[in-house]
Amino acid sequence: MRTFTNARKNRSFRCVFIAVCLSSNSIWADQLTLKNGDRVTGSIVKKDGKTLTIKTDQFGVVTTSWDQVASIRTDKPVNVVLQDGRMAEGTLETDGKL
Repeated sequence: MRTFTNARKNRSFRCVFIAVCLSSNSIWADQLTLKNGDRVTGSIVKKDGKTLTIKTDQFGVVTTSWDQVASIRTDKPVNVVLQDGRMAEGTLETDGKL
């Protein structure tokens, strides 16, 4: 039977903890799936006219054409202005049809 020293256990725990912390950033983020299959993860900044802007940790602010977006998912509530001028707030998730 193999036993670990306390230092080795602590190192293993720290590695697992760091991995969970790093991966949790993408768990709590907005995600776009583009029509070519690419996924962009970050925080949606705005959608105006024919473009959508998302802020990512890796690439900074990214703007894409709305017609290239296949699906969208937000984890935090967003404000949406409807065509009749009313405002709604909530999380979004599409079924792939925009």
